Amino acid sequence: NQEPPADGDYVSVPAGQSLLVDMDTPKLLIMTVEGEIVFDDTKDLQVHATYIWVKGGTFELGTEEKPFMHRATITLYGNKYEAVRLPVVGAKCLAVSNTQFTIREYGDGAQEPGSIGKLDVHGAPRLKVWTRLAKTVQPGDTVIVMQEDVDFRPGEELMITATQASHKHISGMGLMGAPPVDFQNERIFVQSLDPDMRTVTLTTALKFEHISTFYVRPDDEYIDLSAEVALLTRNVKIQGDELSEADSWGGHTMVAFGGIYRIENAEFFRMGQQGE
Repeated sequence: NQEPPADGDYVSVPAGQSLLVDMDTPKLLIMTVEGEIVFDDTKDLQVHATYIWVKGGTFELGTEEKPFMHRATITLYGNKYEAVRLPVVGAKCLAVSNTQFTIREYGDGAQEPGSIGKLDVHGAPRLKVWTRLAKTVQPGDTVIVMQEDVDFRPGEELMITATQASHKHISGMGLMGAPPVDFQNERIFVQSLDPDMRTVTLTTALKFEHISTFYVRPDDEYIDLSAEVALLTRNVKIQGDELSEADSWGGHTMVAFGGIYRIENAEFFRMGQQGE
Protein backbone atom coordinates (compact mmCIF):
# COMPACT_ATOMS: atom_id res chain seq x y z
CA ASN A 1 0.00 0.00 0.00
CA GLN A 2 0.98 3.67 -0.01
CA GLU A 3 1.41 3.99 3.76
CA PRO A 4 5.03 4.22 4.95
CA PRO A 5 6.09 1.34 7.23
CA ALA A 6 6.20 1.69 11.01
CA ASP A 7 8.27 0.05 13.75
CA GLY A 8 7.80 -3.72 13.79
CA ASP A 9 6.32 -3.94 10.28
CA TYR A 10 6.96 -6.68 7.74
CA VAL A 11 7.99 -5.19 4.39
CA SER A 12 7.76 -7.40 1.31
CA VAL A 13 8.92 -6.43 -2.18
CA PRO A 14 7.25 -9.00 -4.47
CA ALA A 15 8.61 -10.21 -7.80
CA GLY A 16 8.03 -7.65 -10.52
CA GLN A 17 8.04 -4.68 -8.16
CA SER A 18 10.86 -2.17 -7.69
CA LEU A 19 11.33 -0.07 -4.56
CA LEU A 20 13.56 2.99 -4.27
CA VAL A 21 14.93 3.48 -0.75
CA ASP A 22 14.98 7.28 -0.46
CA MET A 23 14.30 7.71 3.26
CA ASP A 24 15.42 6.21 6.56
CA THR A 25 13.37 3.20 7.62
CA PRO A 26 11.84 2.58 11.04
CA LYS A 27 12.94 -0.53 12.94
CA LEU A 28 11.41 -3.19 10.71
CA LEU A 29 10.89 -6.78 11.79
CA ILE A 30 11.40 -8.41 8.38
CA MET A 31 12.25 -7.15 4.92
CA THR A 32 11.99 -9.75 2.14
CA VAL A 33 13.03 -8.93 -1.40
CA GLU A 34 11.77 -11.00 -4.31
CA GLY A 35 11.58 -7.96 -6.56
CA GLU A 36 14.13 -5.15 -6.60
CA ILE A 37 15.41 -2.65 -4.03
CA VAL A 38 17.68 0.22 -5.07
CA PHE A 39 19.21 2.81 -2.74
CA ASP A 40 18.90 6.47 -3.77
CA ASP A 41 22.43 7.85 -4.05
CA THR A 42 21.45 11.49 -3.56
CA LYS A 43 21.37 11.39 0.25
CA ASP A 44 22.57 9.58 3.38
CA LEU A 45 20.33 6.65 4.34
CA GLN A 46 19.72 4.30 7.27
CA VAL A 47 17.95 0.94 7.21
CA HIS A 48 16.92 -0.79 10.44
CA ALA A 49 15.64 -4.38 10.56
CA THR A 50 15.85 -7.71 12.40
CA TYR A 51 15.84 -9.76 9.19
CA ILE A 52 16.71 -8.69 5.64
CA TRP A 53 16.29 -11.60 3.25
CA VAL A 54 16.92 -11.15 -0.48
CA LYS A 55 14.98 -14.20 -1.64
CA GLY A 56 15.45 -14.40 -5.38
CA GLY A 57 15.31 -10.62 -5.78
CA THR A 58 17.84 -7.84 -6.21
CA PHE A 59 19.25 -5.64 -3.44
CA GLU A 60 21.34 -2.84 -4.93
CA LEU A 61 23.34 -0.56 -2.67
CA GLY A 62 25.58 0.76 -5.40
CA THR A 63 27.07 -1.29 -8.25
CA GLU A 64 30.61 -2.11 -9.31
CA GLU A 65 30.29 0.39 -12.15
CA LYS A 66 28.57 3.06 -10.04
CA PRO A 67 29.43 2.77 -6.32
CA PHE A 68 27.25 4.34 -3.63
CA MET A 69 28.93 7.64 -2.71
CA HIS A 70 26.79 8.94 0.17
CA ARG A 71 26.61 7.37 3.64
CA ALA A 72 24.47 4.27 4.16
CA THR A 73 24.10 2.33 7.41
CA ILE A 74 22.28 -0.99 7.78
CA THR A 75 21.64 -1.88 11.43
CA LEU A 76 20.54 -5.41 12.37
CA TYR A 77 18.63 -6.01 15.61
CA GLY A 78 18.04 -8.99 17.86
CA ASN A 79 18.58 -10.47 21.30
CA LYS A 80 20.56 -13.68 21.54
CA TYR A 81 18.12 -15.35 23.91
CA GLU A 82 14.83 -14.13 22.43
CA ALA A 83 15.32 -13.86 18.66
CA VAL A 84 13.56 -16.38 16.45
CA ARG A 85 16.03 -18.07 14.09
CA LEU A 86 14.68 -18.49 10.58
CA PRO A 87 15.70 -21.71 8.80
CA VAL A 88 19.33 -21.52 7.64
CA VAL A 89 19.62 -17.70 7.67
CA GLY A 90 19.06 -17.36 11.42
CA ALA A 91 18.33 -13.97 12.95
CA LYS A 92 19.82 -10.50 12.98
CA CYS A 93 20.81 -11.16 9.40
CA LEU A 94 21.37 -9.75 5.95
CA ALA A 95 21.04 -12.80 3.70
CA VAL A 96 20.61 -13.66 0.03
CA SER A 97 19.35 -16.90 -1.54
CA ASN A 98 17.44 -18.18 -4.54
CA THR A 99 13.64 -18.06 -4.67
CA GLN A 100 12.99 -21.69 -3.72
CA PHE A 101 15.59 -21.58 -0.96
CA THR A 102 16.63 -25.08 -1.99
CA ILE A 103 19.96 -26.54 -3.02
CA ARG A 104 20.83 -26.08 -6.69
CA GLU A 105 20.96 -29.53 -8.26
CA TYR A 106 21.12 -28.75 -11.96
CA GLY A 107 24.83 -28.07 -12.36
CA ASP A 108 26.73 -25.06 -13.61
CA GLY A 109 25.10 -23.21 -16.49
CA ALA A 110 21.79 -25.06 -16.20
CA GLN A 111 18.47 -23.23 -16.40
CA GLU A 112 16.86 -23.58 -13.01
CA PRO A 113 13.32 -22.72 -11.94
CA GLY A 114 12.90 -19.45 -10.07
CA SER A 115 15.28 -16.54 -9.66
CA ILE A 116 18.75 -16.28 -8.19
CA GLY A 117 19.00 -13.61 -5.49
CA LYS A 118 21.56 -10.86 -5.99
CA LEU A 119 22.91 -8.69 -3.19
CA ASP A 120 25.22 -5.87 -4.23
CA VAL A 121 26.95 -3.57 -1.75
CA HIS A 122 29.53 -1.23 -3.28
CA GLY A 123 30.84 1.66 -1.21
CA ALA A 124 33.04 4.54 -2.33
CA PRO A 125 36.49 3.45 -3.56
CA ARG A 126 39.44 4.64 -1.48
CA LEU A 127 42.98 5.48 -2.53
CA LYS A 128 44.61 3.11 -0.02
CA VAL A 129 43.07 1.12 2.81
CA TRP A 130 46.17 -0.78 3.98
CA THR A 131 49.71 0.60 4.10
CA ARG A 132 52.75 0.84 6.41
CA LEU A 133 54.54 3.43 8.53
CA ALA A 134 57.39 5.30 6.89
CA LYS A 135 58.83 6.45 10.24
CA THR A 136 58.96 4.94 13.71
CA VAL A 137 56.60 6.58 16.23
CA GLN A 138 56.89 6.77 20.01
CA PRO A 139 54.35 6.87 22.84
CA GLY A 140 52.91 10.39 23.00
CA ASP A 141 53.31 11.08 19.27
CA THR A 142 50.30 12.52 17.46
CA VAL A 143 51.66 12.41 13.90
CA ILE A 144 52.26 9.33 11.74
CA VAL A 145 53.75 9.18 8.24
CA MET A 146 52.64 6.63 5.65
CA GLN A 147 54.79 4.94 3.00
CA GLU A 148 52.14 5.61 0.32
CA ASP A 149 49.64 8.33 -0.56
CA VAL A 150 46.33 8.04 1.32
CA ASP A 151 43.04 9.91 1.34
CA PHE A 152 42.20 9.56 5.05
CA ARG A 153 39.61 12.09 6.19
CA PRO A 154 39.02 13.85 9.52
CA GLY A 155 37.08 11.67 11.94
CA GLU A 156 37.91 8.40 10.22
CA GLU A 157 39.18 5.47 12.29
CA LEU A 158 42.50 3.76 11.68
CA MET A 159 44.22 0.73 13.17
CA ILE A 160 47.99 0.57 13.64
CA THR A 161 49.50 -2.85 14.30
CA ALA A 162 51.83 -3.79 17.13
CA THR A 163 55.51 -4.31 16.37
CA GLN A 164 56.40 -5.67 19.79
CA ALA A 165 54.99 -8.73 21.52
CA SER A 166 53.55 -8.26 24.98
CA HIS A 167 55.29 -9.47 28.14
CA LYS A 168 52.72 -12.25 28.50
CA HIS A 169 53.45 -13.53 25.02
CA ILE A 170 57.24 -13.46 25.54
CA SER A 171 57.07 -15.20 28.92
CA GLY A 172 54.58 -17.83 27.77
CA MET A 173 51.76 -16.55 29.95
CA GLY A 174 49.16 -16.51 27.19
CA LEU A 175 45.81 -18.21 27.85
CA MET A 176 46.34 -21.93 27.13
CA GLY A 177 48.83 -21.16 24.40
CA ALA A 178 46.55 -18.69 22.61
CA PRO A 179 47.87 -15.22 21.74
CA PRO A 180 47.22 -12.83 24.63
CA VAL A 181 44.68 -10.06 24.19
CA ASP A 182 47.02 -7.23 25.16
CA PHE A 183 49.07 -6.91 21.99
CA GLN A 184 49.88 -3.27 21.34
CA ASN A 185 47.53 -2.72 18.40
CA GLU A 186 45.91 0.72 18.55
CA ARG A 187 42.68 2.15 17.16
CA ILE A 188 43.13 5.83 16.39
CA PHE A 189 41.23 8.67 14.71
CA VAL A 190 42.31 11.13 12.03
CA GLN A 191 42.37 14.83 12.81
CA SER A 192 43.88 15.96 9.51
CA LEU A 193 45.90 14.90 6.47
CA ASP A 194 48.74 17.10 5.22
CA PRO A 195 48.91 18.18 1.55
CA ASP A 196 51.69 15.63 0.99
CA MET A 197 48.95 12.95 1.42
CA ARG A 198 51.20 10.90 3.70
CA THR A 199 51.45 12.82 6.98
CA VAL A 200 48.48 12.19 9.29
CA THR A 201 47.74 14.09 12.49
CA LEU A 202 45.77 12.12 15.09
CA THR A 203 43.12 13.28 17.55
CA THR A 204 44.90 11.61 20.49
CA ALA A 205 48.46 10.58 21.30
CA LEU A 206 49.72 7.06 20.66
CA LYS A 207 50.20 4.78 23.65
CA PHE A 208 52.92 2.51 22.28
CA GLU A 209 55.97 2.50 20.05
CA HIS A 210 55.39 1.34 16.48
CA ILE A 211 58.50 0.63 14.45
CA SER A 212 59.28 1.28 10.79
CA THR A 213 62.18 -0.94 9.68
CA PHE A 214 63.19 -3.63 7.20
CA TYR A 215 65.36 -6.72 6.84
CA VAL A 216 67.38 -7.91 3.86
CA ARG A 217 67.80 -11.66 3.62
CA PRO A 218 71.09 -13.28 2.59
CA ASP A 219 69.58 -13.83 -0.86
CA ASP A 220 68.90 -10.04 -1.06
CA GLU A 221 65.14 -10.35 -0.60
CA TYR A 222 63.79 -7.16 1.00
CA ILE A 223 61.30 -7.72 3.85
CA ASP A 224 59.37 -4.74 5.20
CA LEU A 225 58.80 -5.13 8.95
CA SER A 226 57.13 -1.75 9.48
CA ALA A 227 53.90 -1.44 11.42
CA GLU A 228 50.84 -1.69 9.21
CA VAL A 229 48.12 0.95 9.14
CA ALA A 230 44.57 0.07 8.11
CA LEU A 231 41.61 2.31 7.33
CA LEU A 232 38.59 0.95 9.24
CA THR A 233 35.98 3.53 8.24
CA ARG A 234 33.84 3.22 5.09
CA ASN A 235 30.87 5.23 3.83
CA VAL A 236 28.73 2.06 3.75
CA LYS A 237 28.39 0.33 7.11
CA ILE A 238 26.67 -2.93 8.09
CA GLN A 239 26.41 -3.32 11.85
CA GLY A 240 24.75 -5.05 14.75
CA ASP A 241 22.70 -3.04 17.23
CA GLU A 242 24.07 -1.44 20.41
CA LEU A 243 23.32 -4.57 22.46
CA SER A 244 25.56 -6.75 20.30
CA GLU A 245 28.67 -6.53 22.45
CA ALA A 246 26.83 -7.21 25.72
CA ASP A 247 26.02 -10.81 24.77
CA SER A 248 28.63 -11.31 22.00
CA TRP A 249 25.84 -11.65 19.47
CA GLY A 250 26.09 -9.20 16.61
CA GLY A 251 24.64 -9.13 13.15
CA HIS A 252 25.61 -11.57 10.45
CA THR A 253 25.44 -11.72 6.70
CA MET A 254 25.41 -14.72 4.39
CA VAL A 255 24.75 -16.16 0.96
CA ALA A 256 22.85 -19.44 0.69
CA PHE A 257 21.43 -21.82 -1.90
CA GLY A 258 22.43 -20.17 -5.14
CA GLY A 259 22.44 -16.53 -4.14
CA ILE A 260 25.01 -14.08 -5.51
CA TYR A 261 26.71 -11.71 -3.07
CA ARG A 262 29.06 -8.96 -4.24
CA ILE A 263 30.49 -6.56 -1.67
CA GLU A 264 33.37 -4.08 -1.64
CA ASN A 265 34.44 -0.95 0.22
CA ALA A 266 32.05 -1.59 3.09
CA GLU A 267 32.57 -1.61 6.86
CA PHE A 268 31.37 -4.35 9.21
CA PHE A 269 30.87 -3.38 12.86
CA ARG A 270 29.57 -5.41 15.81
CA MET A 271 29.17 -8.48 13.60
CA GLY A 272 29.51 -12.18 14.38
CA GLN A 273 27.47 -14.45 16.67
CA GLN A 274 29.25 -16.38 19.39
CA GLY A 275 27.94 -19.92 19.77
CA GLU A 276 26.00 -20.02 16.49
